[in-house]
Amino acid sequence: MKFLYIVFFFLIFAKSLTAQFESVNSVSRGGSLMTENNIGGALINPASINAIESSEVYILTRNRYLIKGLNSIAGIIGTKTTYGNFALNASYEGPSFFTSQSIGLTYGHNLGEKVSFGLRASHMTNVIEEVGKQQQWIFEGGILAEVSDKMNLGFSIYNFSGLKAIDDKQVTEDAVIRLGVGYEVSEKTVLNSTIEKGLDNNPNLHLGFQHNISEAIFLRTGVSTSPSVLSFGVGFALQPLMLDIAYSYHRFLGHSPHLAIRYVFKD
Repeated sequence: MKFLYIVFFFLIFAKSLTAQFESVNSVSRGGSLMTENNIGGALINPASINAIESSEVYILTRNRYLIKGLNSIAGIIGTKTTYGNFALNASYEGPSFFTSQSIGLTYGHNLGEKVSFGLRASHMTNVIEEVGKQQQWIFEGGILAEVSDKMNLGFSIYNFSGLKAIDDKQVTEDAVIRLGVGYEVSEKTVLNSTIEKGLDNNPNLHLGFQHNISEAIFLRTGVSTSPSVLSFGVGFALQPLMLDIAYSYHRFLGHSPHLAIRYVFKD
């Protein structure tokens, strides 16, 4: 019985367990935030690391589909230097019989006043009970560009090298390309959209919205199409602390709560 449960879990959740983390801010906007200007955004677009002005730390936790044991935690800490911005990220996810953990290094630099890039190399280890352990390297790259005072573009490639396990076993992780735009409708309202395409999957459209009801409280909502996921959340700016809470609903798998804290260190 236990073996059948493991097989079922692997078929349903294995892909999502090895997928990228993203900031809770982005989750609450339907995964549409490719232009986030803080260290949390670097989880999905490495170029976001260039928004760091001193040093920042970001920690998130989530529970997928309210399944006991299917918890995860991820964090990234970065700093600004004269040679560019650097960050160290780590994550852990999964129940005892199927865990996925990674550690990586991110580097970013500005290319003038309006364009920046970021690169990340991560080492991932997946352990499946009664099956074994698999280790692999993942490489990512991203670009952020300010098109105008109101519009920003973000582009990233996840696993652009083509994932290979160290032991040369076949793996199913896909390369993913994302292109996103953020548009400031007013001083209080921002719209976001991102198109995501895995080389072996159908395109996924993400749409999101944020409205500032005050200088310290932000309301967010969003949707993605493939799979169909609805989400919403709230952010609190308690300088130098930022708290993000999000909830997402998968059409077939159900509910997932998310929580994140970001702290900005003073110079």
